[in-house]
Amino acid sequence: MLTSYRTTLQQASRNIRLMLLLSFLMGLTIDGGIFGVIFNLYVLRMDFGPEFVGQVNSAAQFMFAIGSFGAGAMSGIAGRAGIRRGMVLGQWLILVGAILVPCSDLMPDAWKAVCVMSGMLFIYLGLAIYYTNSGPFLMLHAGPEARSSLVAMQAALAGVASLIGGLVGGFLPGIVHELTGVALSEPGPYRLPLTLVAVSAGAAVATVLATRDDPDGIAADGTLPADEPTGAPPATSAYGLIALLALIRFLQVGAVAVASTFFNVYMDAGLGASTTTIGLWSAAARVIAVPAALIGPSISRRIGFGKTSIWASLGATVSVLPMAFFPTPEAVGLGYVGLMTCTLIRYPAFFVYLMDKTPERLRAATNGAGEMAAGLSFALVALVGGYIIAGPGYPLTFLLGAGMTLAGTVVFWFFLRAKGDITG
Repeated sequence: MLTSYRTTLQQASRNIRLMLLLSFLMGLTIDGGIFGVIFNLYVLRMDFGPEFVGQVNSAAQFMFAIGSFGAGAMSGIAGRAGIRRGMVLGQWLILVGAILVPCSDLMPDAWKAVCVMSGMLFIYLGLAIYYTNSGPFLMLHAGPEARSSLVAMQAALAGVASLIGGLVGGFLPGIVHELTGVALSEPGPYRLPLTLVAVSAGAAVATVLATRDDPDGIAADGTLPADEPTGAPPATSAYGLIALLALIRFLQVGAVAVASTFFNVYMDAGLGASTTTIGLWSAAARVIAVPAALIGPSISRRIGFGKTSIWASLGATVSVLPMAFFPTPEAVGLGYVGLMTCTLIRYPAFFVYLMDKTPERLRAATNGAGEMAAGLSFALVALVGGYIIAGPGYPLTFLLGAGMTLAGTVVFWFFLRAKGDITG
Protein backbone atom coordinates (compact mmCIF):
# COMPACT_ATOMS: atom_id res chain seq x y z
CA MET A 1 0.00 0.00 0.00
CA LEU A 2 2.73 2.49 0.95
CA THR A 3 4.61 1.63 -2.23
CA SER A 4 1.53 2.52 -4.25
CA TYR A 5 1.23 5.89 -2.52
CA ARG A 6 4.93 6.57 -3.01
CA THR A 7 4.62 5.84 -6.73
CA THR A 8 1.58 8.10 -6.99
CA LEU A 9 3.46 10.92 -5.27
CA GLN A 10 6.54 10.46 -7.49
CA GLN A 11 4.38 10.71 -10.60
CA ALA A 12 2.42 13.70 -9.31
CA SER A 13 2.82 17.06 -11.04
CA ARG A 14 4.16 20.20 -9.37
CA ASN A 15 0.61 21.51 -8.94
CA ILE A 16 -0.49 18.34 -7.18
CA ARG A 17 2.44 18.49 -4.77
CA LEU A 18 1.66 22.10 -3.96
CA MET A 19 -1.95 21.09 -3.32
CA LEU A 20 -0.76 18.45 -0.87
CA LEU A 21 1.40 21.06 0.87
CA LEU A 22 -1.65 23.32 1.14
CA SER A 23 -3.61 20.48 2.72
CA PHE A 24 -0.87 20.13 5.32
CA LEU A 25 -0.69 23.87 6.08
CA MET A 26 -4.46 24.20 6.39
CA GLY A 27 -4.83 21.07 8.50
CA LEU A 28 -2.08 22.30 10.81
CA THR A 29 -3.84 25.54 11.59
CA ILE A 30 -7.03 26.89 10.05
CA ASP A 31 -8.99 23.76 9.11
CA GLY A 32 -8.73 21.77 12.32
CA GLY A 33 -5.40 21.75 14.12
CA ILE A 34 -4.63 24.82 16.22
CA PHE A 35 -7.73 26.77 15.24
CA GLY A 36 -10.06 23.86 15.91
CA VAL A 37 -8.75 23.43 19.46
CA ILE A 38 -8.31 27.08 20.40
CA PHE A 39 -10.97 29.24 18.74
CA ASN A 40 -14.02 28.31 20.84
CA LEU A 41 -11.96 28.40 24.03
CA TYR A 42 -10.68 31.86 23.08
CA VAL A 43 -14.26 33.04 22.60
CA LEU A 44 -15.35 31.61 25.94
CA ARG A 45 -12.47 33.44 27.66
CA MET A 46 -13.89 36.73 26.39
CA ASP A 47 -16.96 36.05 28.57
CA PHE A 48 -19.19 34.86 25.73
CA GLY A 49 -21.41 31.82 26.37
CA PRO A 50 -22.22 28.72 24.31
CA GLU A 51 -25.09 30.60 22.64
CA PHE A 52 -22.64 33.06 21.08
CA VAL A 53 -20.27 30.22 20.18
CA GLY A 54 -23.17 28.64 18.33
CA GLN A 55 -24.14 31.93 16.68
CA VAL A 56 -20.66 32.78 15.40
CA ASN A 57 -20.05 29.26 14.12
CA SER A 58 -23.50 29.22 12.52
CA ALA A 59 -22.96 32.57 10.81
CA ALA A 60 -19.57 31.37 9.54
CA GLN A 61 -21.10 28.19 8.14
CA PHE A 62 -23.90 30.14 6.44
CA MET A 63 -21.19 32.26 4.84
CA PHE A 64 -19.45 29.03 3.79
CA ALA A 65 -22.68 27.79 2.22
CA ILE A 66 -23.38 31.01 0.33
CA GLY A 67 -19.75 31.32 -0.75
CA SER A 68 -19.64 27.72 -1.97
CA PHE A 69 -22.72 28.18 -4.12
CA GLY A 70 -21.44 31.44 -5.59
CA ALA A 71 -17.94 30.06 -6.16
CA GLY A 72 -19.30 26.96 -7.89
CA ALA A 73 -21.46 29.05 -10.18
CA MET A 74 -18.67 31.48 -11.04
CA SER A 75 -16.12 28.73 -11.65
CA GLY A 76 -18.59 26.96 -13.88
CA ILE A 77 -18.93 30.14 -15.97
CA ALA A 78 -15.20 30.91 -16.01
CA GLY A 79 -14.22 27.32 -16.77
CA ARG A 80 -10.77 25.92 -16.09
CA ALA A 81 -9.16 29.37 -16.04
CA GLY A 82 -11.32 30.42 -13.10
CA ILE A 83 -10.47 27.47 -10.86
CA ARG A 84 -6.96 28.54 -9.86
CA ARG A 85 -8.04 32.17 -9.47
CA GLY A 86 -10.74 31.04 -7.08
CA MET A 87 -8.19 29.14 -5.01
CA VAL A 88 -5.96 32.23 -4.79
CA LEU A 89 -8.84 34.50 -3.79
CA GLY A 90 -9.94 32.03 -1.14
CA GLN A 91 -6.51 31.94 0.49
CA TRP A 92 -6.27 35.74 0.58
CA LEU A 93 -9.64 35.97 2.35
CA ILE A 94 -8.57 33.32 4.87
CA LEU A 95 -5.47 35.38 5.65
CA VAL A 96 -7.53 38.51 6.33
CA GLY A 97 -9.81 36.63 8.71
CA ALA A 98 -6.92 34.86 10.43
CA ILE A 99 -5.38 38.26 11.21
CA LEU A 100 -8.65 39.70 12.56
CA VAL A 101 -9.55 36.89 14.99
CA PRO A 102 -6.59 37.11 17.43
CA CYS A 103 -7.07 40.91 17.60
CA SER A 104 -10.57 40.48 19.06
CA ASP A 105 -9.77 40.51 22.79
CA LEU A 106 -7.63 43.63 22.30
CA MET A 107 -10.64 45.58 21.03
CA PRO A 108 -13.03 47.65 23.20
CA ASP A 109 -15.81 45.49 24.66
CA ALA A 110 -18.37 46.83 22.18
CA TRP A 111 -16.20 45.69 19.24
CA LYS A 112 -15.05 42.27 20.43
CA ALA A 113 -18.03 40.37 19.06
CA VAL A 114 -17.85 42.31 15.79
CA CYS A 115 -14.17 41.48 15.35
CA VAL A 116 -14.67 37.78 16.11
CA MET A 117 -17.63 37.54 13.77
CA SER A 118 -15.93 39.48 10.96
CA GLY A 119 -12.81 37.34 11.17
CA MET A 120 -14.80 34.12 11.02
CA LEU A 121 -16.86 35.34 8.07
CA PHE A 122 -13.72 36.18 6.10
CA ILE A 123 -12.16 32.80 6.99
CA TYR A 124 -15.19 30.76 6.00
CA LEU A 125 -15.86 32.69 2.82
CA GLY A 126 -12.24 32.01 1.90
CA LEU A 127 -12.55 28.34 2.80
CA ALA A 128 -15.70 28.07 0.68
CA ILE A 129 -14.10 29.58 -2.40
CA TYR A 130 -10.89 27.59 -1.95
CA TYR A 131 -12.48 24.19 -1.39
CA THR A 132 -15.06 24.63 -4.14
CA ASN A 133 -12.22 25.08 -6.61
CA SER A 134 -9.52 22.85 -5.13
CA GLY A 135 -11.43 19.61 -5.74
CA PRO A 136 -11.94 20.22 -9.48
CA PHE A 137 -8.34 21.52 -9.71
CA LEU A 138 -7.05 18.21 -8.33
CA MET A 139 -9.32 16.21 -10.63
CA LEU A 140 -8.07 18.23 -13.60
CA HIS A 141 -4.39 17.62 -12.86
CA ALA A 142 -4.56 14.00 -11.67
CA GLY A 143 -4.93 10.88 -13.76
CA PRO A 144 -8.15 8.87 -13.21
CA GLU A 145 -6.35 5.97 -11.52
CA ALA A 146 -4.56 8.29 -9.09
CA ARG A 147 -7.53 10.38 -7.96
CA SER A 148 -8.80 8.29 -5.07
CA SER A 149 -5.25 7.85 -3.75
CA LEU A 150 -4.54 11.57 -3.99
CA VAL A 151 -7.77 12.51 -2.20
CA ALA A 152 -6.85 10.01 0.53
CA MET A 153 -3.34 11.47 0.73
CA GLN A 154 -4.84 14.93 1.13
CA ALA A 155 -7.02 13.68 3.97
CA ALA A 156 -4.11 11.85 5.60
CA LEU A 157 -1.78 14.85 5.35
CA ALA A 158 -4.47 17.09 6.80
CA GLY A 159 -4.91 14.54 9.58
CA VAL A 160 -1.20 14.46 10.40
CA ALA A 161 -1.09 18.23 10.32
CA SER A 162 -4.17 18.46 12.54
CA LEU A 163 -2.50 16.06 14.96
CA ILE A 164 0.52 18.35 15.22
CA GLY A 165 -1.68 21.45 15.36
CA GLY A 166 -3.92 19.92 18.00
CA LEU A 167 -0.95 19.15 20.21
CA VAL A 168 0.50 22.62 19.69
CA GLY A 169 -2.87 24.21 20.35
CA GLY A 170 -3.37 22.14 23.47
CA PHE A 171 0.01 22.88 25.04
CA LEU A 172 0.72 26.48 23.96
CA PRO A 173 -1.76 28.23 26.30
CA GLY A 174 -0.16 26.48 29.28
CA ILE A 175 3.31 27.47 28.12
CA VAL A 176 2.22 31.10 27.69
CA HIS A 177 0.69 30.98 31.17
CA GLU A 178 3.94 29.71 32.67
CA LEU A 179 6.03 32.34 30.88
CA THR A 180 3.79 35.34 31.42
CA GLY A 181 1.72 34.50 34.48
CA VAL A 182 -1.50 35.36 32.64
CA ALA A 183 -4.29 33.11 33.92
CA LEU A 184 -5.74 30.45 31.63
CA SER A 185 -9.16 31.94 32.35
CA GLU A 186 -8.07 35.01 30.35
CA PRO A 187 -7.95 35.22 26.52
CA GLY A 188 -4.25 36.20 26.40
CA PRO A 189 -2.74 32.68 26.46
CA TYR A 190 -4.96 31.71 23.53
CA ARG A 191 -3.96 34.66 21.35
CA LEU A 192 -0.48 33.35 20.52
CA PRO A 193 -1.70 30.06 18.95
CA LEU A 194 -4.21 32.03 16.87
CA THR A 195 -1.42 34.35 15.74
CA LEU A 196 0.48 31.29 14.50
CA VAL A 197 -2.62 30.44 12.46
CA ALA A 198 -2.34 33.83 10.74
CA VAL A 199 1.35 33.20 9.97
CA SER A 200 0.48 29.83 8.42
CA ALA A 201 -2.29 31.46 6.39
CA GLY A 202 0.35 33.77 4.92
CA ALA A 203 2.43 30.74 3.95
CA ALA A 204 -0.66 29.19 2.32
CA VAL A 205 -1.13 32.31 0.18
CA ALA A 206 2.48 32.03 -1.03
CA THR A 207 1.97 28.32 -1.79
CA VAL A 208 -1.20 28.75 -3.84
CA LEU A 209 0.41 31.60 -5.78
CA ALA A 210 3.16 29.13 -6.77
CA THR A 211 0.66 26.91 -8.62
CA ARG A 212 0.31 27.34 -12.36
CA ASP A 213 -2.56 27.50 -14.78
CA ASP A 214 -2.58 24.58 -17.20
CA PRO A 215 -5.01 25.38 -20.00
CA ASP A 216 -4.47 21.99 -21.61
CA GLY A 217 -5.51 20.15 -18.44
CA ILE A 218 -2.64 17.70 -18.65
CA ALA A 219 -2.98 15.16 -15.85
CA ALA A 220 -0.16 13.78 -13.77
CA ASP A 221 0.04 10.68 -15.94
CA GLY A 222 0.26 12.75 -19.13
CA THR A 223 -3.29 12.07 -20.26
CA LEU A 224 -6.10 14.48 -20.88
CA PRO A 225 -8.98 14.15 -18.38
CA ALA A 226 -12.13 12.88 -20.03
CA ASP A 227 -14.87 15.50 -20.38
CA GLU A 228 -17.60 12.99 -19.63
CA PRO A 229 -16.74 10.42 -16.93
CA THR A 230 -17.94 6.88 -17.44
CA GLY A 231 -21.54 6.53 -16.39
CA ALA A 232 -22.10 10.26 -16.02
CA PRO A 233 -25.45 11.67 -17.11
CA PRO A 234 -25.66 14.34 -19.81
CA ALA A 235 -25.15 17.87 -18.49
CA THR A 236 -28.82 18.70 -19.03
CA SER A 237 -29.96 15.91 -16.72
CA ALA A 238 -27.24 16.28 -14.11
CA TYR A 239 -28.84 19.06 -12.06
CA GLY A 240 -31.34 16.78 -10.33
CA LEU A 241 -28.47 14.45 -9.43
CA ILE A 242 -26.46 17.39 -8.06
CA ALA A 243 -29.39 18.50 -5.91
CA LEU A 244 -30.02 15.02 -4.51
CA LEU A 245 -26.35 14.39 -3.70
CA ALA A 246 -26.18 17.83 -2.06
CA LEU A 247 -29.15 16.85 0.15
CA ILE A 248 -27.41 13.62 1.08
CA ARG A 249 -24.26 15.53 2.01
CA PHE A 250 -26.31 17.99 4.07
CA LEU A 251 -27.58 15.11 6.18
CA GLN A 252 -24.45 12.96 6.25
CA VAL A 253 -22.22 15.63 7.83
CA GLY A 254 -24.57 16.21 10.78
CA ALA A 255 -22.52 14.11 13.20
CA VAL A 256 -19.17 15.65 12.34
CA ALA A 257 -20.79 19.10 12.35
CA VAL A 258 -21.98 18.80 15.94
CA ALA A 259 -18.68 17.30 17.12
CA SER A 260 -16.51 19.85 15.31
CA THR A 261 -18.51 22.73 16.76
CA PHE A 262 -19.09 21.58 20.32
CA PHE A 263 -16.54 18.88 21.18
CA ASN A 264 -14.06 21.25 22.82
CA VAL A 265 -16.83 23.39 24.33
CA TYR A 266 -18.35 20.32 25.98
CA MET A 267 -15.00 19.04 27.20
CA ASP A 268 -14.08 22.48 28.60
CA ALA A 269 -17.31 24.01 29.89
CA GLY A 270 -19.37 20.85 30.36
CA LEU A 271 -16.86 18.34 31.69
CA GLY A 272 -14.08 20.58 33.06
CA ALA A 273 -11.32 18.96 30.98
CA SER A 274 -8.05 20.88 30.65
CA THR A 275 -6.90 22.42 27.38
CA THR A 276 -4.08 19.85 27.32
CA THR A 277 -6.58 17.00 27.61
CA ILE A 278 -8.67 18.44 24.80
CA GLY A 279 -5.59 18.77 22.62
CA LEU A 280 -4.49 15.20 23.36
CA TRP A 281 -7.88 13.75 22.43
CA SER A 282 -7.94 15.83 19.27
CA ALA A 283 -4.45 14.55 18.47
CA ALA A 284 -5.46 10.95 19.17
CA ALA A 285 -8.35 11.31 16.73
CA ARG A 286 -5.94 12.43 14.02
CA VAL A 287 -3.37 9.68 14.76
CA ILE A 288 -5.91 6.91 14.31
CA ALA A 289 -7.73 8.59 11.44
CA VAL A 290 -4.63 8.95 9.24
CA PRO A 291 -4.07 5.21 8.54
CA ALA A 292 -7.82 4.84 8.12
CA ALA A 293 -7.78 7.50 5.41
CA LEU A 294 -4.93 5.73 3.62
CA ILE A 295 -6.69 2.37 3.79
CA GLY A 296 -9.93 3.94 2.52
CA PRO A 297 -9.10 3.81 -1.22
CA SER A 298 -8.27 0.11 -1.01
CA ILE A 299 -11.64 -0.54 0.64
CA SER A 300 -13.38 1.65 -1.95
CA ARG A 301 -11.80 -0.15 -4.88
CA ARG A 302 -12.83 -3.48 -3.39
CA ILE A 303 -16.47 -2.80 -2.42
CA GLY A 304 -17.17 0.45 -4.26
CA PHE A 305 -16.99 4.13 -3.34
CA GLY A 306 -20.70 4.32 -2.57
CA LYS A 307 -20.69 1.32 -0.22
CA THR A 308 -17.60 2.62 1.56
CA SER A 309 -19.35 5.92 2.19
CA ILE A 310 -22.40 4.08 3.55
CA TRP A 311 -20.45 1.97 6.05
CA ALA A 312 -18.32 4.89 7.18
CA SER A 313 -21.45 6.99 7.74
CA LEU A 314 -22.96 4.26 9.89
CA GLY A 315 -19.73 4.15 11.89
CA ALA A 316 -19.90 7.92 12.38
CA THR A 317 -23.46 7.64 13.68
CA VAL A 318 -22.50 4.99 16.22
CA SER A 319 -19.43 6.96 17.32
CA VAL A 320 -21.54 9.92 18.43
CA LEU A 321 -23.60 7.83 20.86
CA PRO A 322 -20.95 7.67 23.65
CA MET A 323 -20.65 11.46 23.41
CA ALA A 324 -24.39 11.73 24.07
CA PHE A 325 -24.89 9.08 26.76
CA PHE A 326 -21.65 8.94 28.78
CA PRO A 327 -20.66 12.37 30.21
CA THR A 328 -16.98 11.68 30.88
CA PRO A 329 -13.93 13.07 29.05
CA GLU A 330 -12.83 9.52 28.20
CA ALA A 331 -16.14 8.51 26.60
CA VAL A 332 -16.52 11.78 24.72
CA GLY A 333 -12.89 11.58 23.58
CA LEU A 334 -13.27 8.00 22.34
CA GLY A 335 -16.45 8.90 20.51
CA TYR A 336 -14.66 11.81 18.85
CA VAL A 337 -11.80 9.51 17.78
CA GLY A 338 -14.25 7.08 16.17
CA LEU A 339 -16.15 9.85 14.47
CA MET A 340 -13.08 11.47 12.91
CA THR A 341 -11.77 8.07 11.77
CA CYS A 342 -15.02 7.27 9.97
CA THR A 343 -15.20 10.77 8.50
CA LEU A 344 -11.75 10.49 6.91
CA ILE A 345 -12.87 7.26 5.25
CA ARG A 346 -16.28 8.58 4.22
CA TYR A 347 -15.35 11.93 2.67
CA PRO A 348 -12.77 10.74 0.07
CA ALA A 349 -15.08 7.90 -0.97
CA PHE A 350 -18.09 10.17 -1.33
CA PHE A 351 -16.08 12.86 -3.12
CA VAL A 352 -14.68 10.51 -5.75
CA TYR A 353 -18.12 8.96 -6.25
CA LEU A 354 -19.58 12.46 -6.66
CA MET A 355 -16.96 13.56 -9.20
CA ASP A 356 -17.18 10.32 -11.19
CA LYS A 357 -20.92 10.86 -11.65
CA THR A 358 -20.51 14.45 -12.86
CA PRO A 359 -19.41 15.79 -16.27
CA GLU A 360 -16.16 17.75 -16.01
CA ARG A 361 -17.72 21.09 -16.93
CA LEU A 362 -20.14 20.73 -14.01
CA ARG A 363 -17.65 19.54 -11.40
CA ALA A 364 -17.07 22.98 -9.88
CA ALA A 365 -20.83 23.53 -9.65
CA THR A 366 -21.32 20.07 -8.18
CA ASN A 367 -18.56 20.54 -5.63
CA GLY A 368 -19.92 24.00 -4.81
CA ALA A 369 -23.39 22.58 -4.23
CA GLY A 370 -21.95 19.87 -1.98
CA GLU A 371 -19.88 22.34 0.02
CA MET A 372 -22.91 24.65 0.27
CA ALA A 373 -24.96 21.76 1.65
CA ALA A 374 -22.25 20.91 4.18
CA GLY A 375 -22.01 24.57 5.21
CA LEU A 376 -25.77 24.81 5.72
CA SER A 377 -25.68 21.64 7.78
CA PHE A 378 -22.87 22.94 9.98
CA ALA A 379 -24.70 26.28 10.31
CA LEU A 380 -27.97 24.66 11.34
CA VAL A 381 -26.29 22.38 13.86
CA ALA A 382 -24.21 25.23 15.32
CA LEU A 383 -27.18 27.60 15.64
CA VAL A 384 -29.73 25.11 16.96
CA GLY A 385 -27.14 23.24 19.03
CA GLY A 386 -26.08 26.37 20.90
CA TYR A 387 -29.64 26.94 22.09
CA ILE A 388 -30.25 23.26 22.86
CA ILE A 389 -27.12 23.24 25.03
CA ALA A 390 -28.41 26.25 26.96
CA GLY A 391 -31.67 24.32 27.57
CA PRO A 392 -31.83 20.51 27.58
CA GLY A 393 -28.04 20.21 27.35
CA TYR A 394 -25.26 18.65 25.31
CA PRO A 395 -26.59 15.06 24.88
CA LEU A 396 -29.61 16.11 22.83
CA THR A 397 -27.35 18.23 20.60
CA PHE A 398 -25.12 15.25 19.82
CA LEU A 399 -28.17 13.07 19.13
CA LEU A 400 -29.40 15.68 16.63
CA GLY A 401 -26.16 15.27 14.67
CA ALA A 402 -26.31 11.47 14.86
CA GLY A 403 -29.91 11.45 13.62
CA MET A 404 -29.04 13.63 10.64
CA THR A 405 -26.15 11.38 9.63
CA LEU A 406 -28.28 8.26 9.94
CA ALA A 407 -30.99 9.85 7.79
CA GLY A 408 -28.42 10.80 5.14
CA THR A 409 -27.06 7.27 5.15
CA VAL A 410 -30.49 5.80 4.57
CA VAL A 411 -31.26 8.21 1.71
CA PHE A 412 -27.89 7.46 0.09
CA TRP A 413 -28.49 3.71 0.40
CA PHE A 414 -31.81 4.04 -1.47
CA PHE A 415 -30.07 6.21 -4.10
CA LEU A 416 -27.31 3.64 -4.64
CA ARG A 417 -29.86 0.85 -4.83
CA ALA A 418 -31.89 2.75 -7.44
CA LYS A 419 -28.70 3.30 -9.48
CA GLY A 420 -27.75 -0.36 -9.27
CA ASP A 421 -24.54 0.46 -7.39
CA ILE A 422 -25.68 -1.61 -4.43
CA THR A 423 -28.00 -4.60 -3.99
CA GLY A 424 -29.93 -5.96 -1.07
